[in-house]
Amino acid sequence: MISTKATVVSNAHLSCGIYKLVLSIPDMPEISCGQFAMVSCGNADGILLKRPISIHDFDNKTVTLLYEAAGKGTKALSQMQESVDLDIILPLGQGFEIKNYKRIALVGGGLGVFPLFSVIRQHADVEYSAYLGARDSSHLVCADSFIGRCARVRLATDDGSAGEKTYVTSLFKEDLARYGFDAIFACGPKPMLKALKAITKDTDIPVFVSMEERMGCGFGACLTCTCKTSSGNKRVCADGPVFDINEVIL
Repeated sequence: MISTKATVVSNAHLSCGIYKLVLSIPDMPEISCGQFAMVSCGNADGILLKRPISIHDFDNKTVTLLYEAAGKGTKALSQMQESVDLDIILPLGQGFEIKNYKRIALVGGGLGVFPLFSVIRQHADVEYSAYLGARDSSHLVCADSFIGRCARVRLATDDGSAGEKTYVTSLFKEDLARYGFDAIFACGPKPMLKALKAITKDTDIPVFVSMEERMGCGFGACLTCTCKTSSGNKRVCADGPVFDINEVIL
């Protein structure tokens, strides 16, 4: 983990208030898929705290963050122009571990789709099946990135404007017994994760989920982002964001 300056390479609006921020970092630290960054949004209008944003993509020179401009901080971040320097802390949290898995299912819903792409980028030699869901086609802003990199990609939308009109977990359930997955990596809203837990409870396939909670500091000091687990409350920022699905209480 380092605290450093990052330079905005681009900050493009993709769709429906979702932005793609590419940052150049001179001394890039070692990053693992599923980790996140705390990003400064500027200190105007009382915006003091950095905002947690999952890492979508990275290489040895740049890091790419996808985020939704929903609150005061991220709306301010969306106005940051090319060549501006931002304060950033990264990488943070415990990410996804590939281990010896050869066939992995990626299950993402809403903004939870964004960090799953980092798994593919870091471990390209694994066979992936991607199950991606959103409210409509306009919110599936990075689905095309999975196509060609995964053995199969299935899309679900609430209104049927892309893929199938169903829940993403329903699509995954159809394929669960078909492809012999070694592991399942997921990120999305709690109702989606709860449904995934029910679907996989009678299997012996390891399931790892990236939890989403409001954060303050990003490294475990403020205890803002706790989640309930079978062994007590844990910090999503420091103990997670990735947990075994059997550990978290959804």
